[in-house]
Amino acid sequence: MNIVETFDRLEQSSLYKDWLKDHSDFKLTSAFYMSGTKDDFWQLGYANEECSKMFVFEMRPEIVMQEHGEMLKTPDSKIGFLDLCAAKVDLINILDSVEELRKKEYSTMLPMKKMIILQNVNDEFSWNITLVCESFKTINFNIDPVSGEIRSHKIVSIIEGM
Repeated sequence: MNIVETFDRLEQSSLYKDWLKDHSDFKLTSAFYMSGTKDDFWQLGYANEECSKMFVFEMRPEIVMQEHGEMLKTPDSKIGFLDLCAAKVDLINILDSVEELRKKEYSTMLPMKKMIILQNVNDEFSWNITLVCESFKTINFNIDPVSGEIRSHKIVSIIEGM
């Protein structure tokens, strides 16, 4: 589940190298991972400055690239590029901190799936970790990837949003 190793694997692939020849203005903007599914793999998203188009590389055993339309973002949000070297705290340590806090603050909520996103929105570099629980609620954590500090955490009801 190491994001740096996953990124290195992508950079070494011929699919990525061929794609990059025509898309040199595109940079890494997001890394997404969901556990608890039969296919657990990283998805690395690339966009250009205008965020007019997005390409996602699915890091399966055989790397798959998908072209998407515009990025999903609010009109006033600014999507920044990711510098994986800036994420000083290892994801395993981040997940350990999340689990420790979950047991302390939300012990009755049992996670079924875990969604992990590394992104830079409005100049805030963050790990956003969402635990999807059996109770039709999620626990959302926003974590600083440089210090490992949990900036915020909250419960959101899935049903209330419907």
